[in-house]
Amino acid sequence: MKVIFARNNRSIISKVIRAYTWSNWSHVGIIDGEYVIEAIGGRGVAKTELEAFKLRYDENCIRHIAGDVEKARALIGKDFDQRGLWGGLLHMRVQDPNKWFCSELVAYAADAFYDEFAHKVSPENIFWLKQLNK
Repeated sequence: MKVIFARNNRSIISKVIRAYTWSNWSHVGIIDGEYVIEAIGGRGVAKTELEAFKLRYDENCIRHIAGDVEKARALIGKDFDQRGLWGGLLHMRVQDPNKWFCSELVAYAADAFYDEFAHKVSPENIFWLKQLNK
């Protein structure tokens, strides 16, 4: 599975996410052909053109990890988990199992994490996974 990590150095939200999670990345999605499956605040889980995704960010990095893009495809159209994202930042378990934020979506599709703990995974945790040789 191809995963794209991103950050926007001009965005306050990106800076806060990176600082809190001790991550170089504030957003993550799964590349599906010429698209990225991602969870976006205000839109939910959606498919975005890869080039449009890259234009939103100052920097990005692509890595190959073990996972199943079909699990992510099945979530397209689901709502964004705003409450779960803030709950994670505040160390409170308030996520909605039917809503998703970006790293939770990728962790759910990755083979390395138990599904029930996907809400605790940050972009940095995903970045640490062993990269597959492609």
